[in-house]
Amino acid sequence: AVIHTISIMRNCRKIAEAEGISDVDLELLLTAAAYHDSGFLETYDRNEPLGCRIAEEALPRFDFTTEQIRRVHGMIMATQPPQTPRNKLEMILCDADLFYLGGDQYDDIAESLYQELQLHQKQMTRNEWLEMQTHSLEEHQYFTDFAKQQRGVKKQLILEKLRAQLKHSNRKGA
Repeated sequence: AVIHTISIMRNCRKIAEAEGISDVDLELLLTAAAYHDSGFLETYDRNEPLGCRIAEEALPRFDFTTEQIRRVHGMIMATQPPQTPRNKLEMILCDADLFYLGGDQYDDIAESLYQELQLHQKQMTRNEWLEMQTHSLEEHQYFTDFAKQQRGVKKQLILEKLRAQLKHSNRKGA
């Protein structure tokens, strides 16, 4: 989880720079990135509301205003599937959270997620996992121009590979 959070924060910084985000907004964005999966400390499913609560309890001690906390809350909730960002910062956090979908480490991260699901009593076959990943990639969209340019083509190639694997798997199973 820590590695994922650090990766998301790096992705946020990279996307924010390309999208021309101010230093003040970048601070809020990085704060939201740091807290966005903190709800996993207590629950696996629908962890975003809990992550918001954790952030809302902690951030006043660091002199965050009510408005800043509200904005952090909005960014965290935007990452809840299906992603529903309403502004540029929320779009950046959503893209940073799923930046791997069009990246070179997709296979490794997807395998880690499959293993994580198995640990949390979400037993599924490899074929069911393949179907879920294919559907997720078909439904997913990047929101920022930077993410679309940097990851869109590779994401499409990964999706085509998954579709081919699924077709092959279904033929084998028939």
